[in-house]
Amino acid sequence: MTVAPNLEGYLYGVVKGKAADSLTLDKTKFGVEKEIRLDKKTKYVRDGKPSRLAEIQVGDPVYVAVKTDKKSGDMSAKKILSGVLPAPAH
Repeated sequence: MTVAPNLEGYLYGVVKGKAADSLTLDKTKFGVEKEIRLDKKTKYVRDGKPSRLAEIQVGDPVYVAVKTDKKSGDMSAKKILSGVLPAPAH
């Protein structure tokens, strides 16, 4: 599978679980479920427009820009893209 240039560096996954402070993703490149932490700085974009966590549903495919803690390995979401993704810039 190739990834559009504007999504390089994003982690792809399908939402398997959702809580106020985390998303659990399935079908990631890691081959196992991955928990992604959410915080007040996390930005949400759905169909190219600003969104919020409430609009993300279990089963949604998402792309997540993550920041990995060097000590713990925990991943935090900086930005989550869902819905119809913008076309790559040419």
